Amino acid sequence: MAQKKIPSRQCIGCMTSRPKKELVRVVRAPSGEISIDLVGKKPGRGAYLCPNPDCLTKAKRKRRWSAALSSRFPPKFTRLWPHSWPKPQRRQQQMAKKNNTPAKPKLPPEEALFQALSLCRKAGALTMGFDAVEDACVKSKAWLVMVASDASAKTVQRLDYSVGDLVDVITMPLTQDKLADISRKPVAVYAVTDRNLAKLCFDRLSDCGAIKNEEDMTE
Repeated sequence: MAQKKIPSRQCIGCMTSRPKKELVRVVRAPSGEISIDLVGKKPGRGAYLCPNPDCLTKAKRKRRWSAALSSRFPPKFTRLWPHSWPKPQRRQQQMAKKNNTPAKPKLPPEEALFQALSLCRKAGALTMGFDAVEDACVKSKAWLVMVASDASAKTVQRLDYSVGDLVDVITMPLTQDKLADISRKPVAVYAVTDRNLAKLCFDRLSDCGAIKNEEDMTE
């Protein structure tokens, strides 16, 4: 197996080539402002220096700074040195900490469904109430219709009779009181009018066990 190539850059102070991650990039932005690029992605003309005060002094005295950045040496860099220059060991520790950050705990299925519905509400893609949902289905705007777990049998029967042939109707494992945090009042019937968000809610319902036959939603 071929060994992975480690990118290297040359320090404009000591003129020594070192791994890129051990150097710090200085960049001159299109506006002319000189700054230290800790991330290594700022736009503009860049140059690299070792995290060593001697290299900064050499780059200044031998005019390598001006040649590399087409700009005079700003006095602020002398004042800021070495506080703005992270040591290679510190940068490696920061990267290791970032890579080893534990993943966020997975939400319970019902809570994940609730958050998906909240997202639909914020996106303006959640229709609430029997009449509004029925109208959205008739106008082919609804991708998914859901009812609260404590909706009356009469409501479920009316809904299935009215729109059951047009769109999926699924019973959620959430009560009207729980859903009131989204709807601001107890509502039994909901519809999602965005296809991607409807797919998200469908997947969350499946995780909750509300989907008996896990079939893809009709396009």
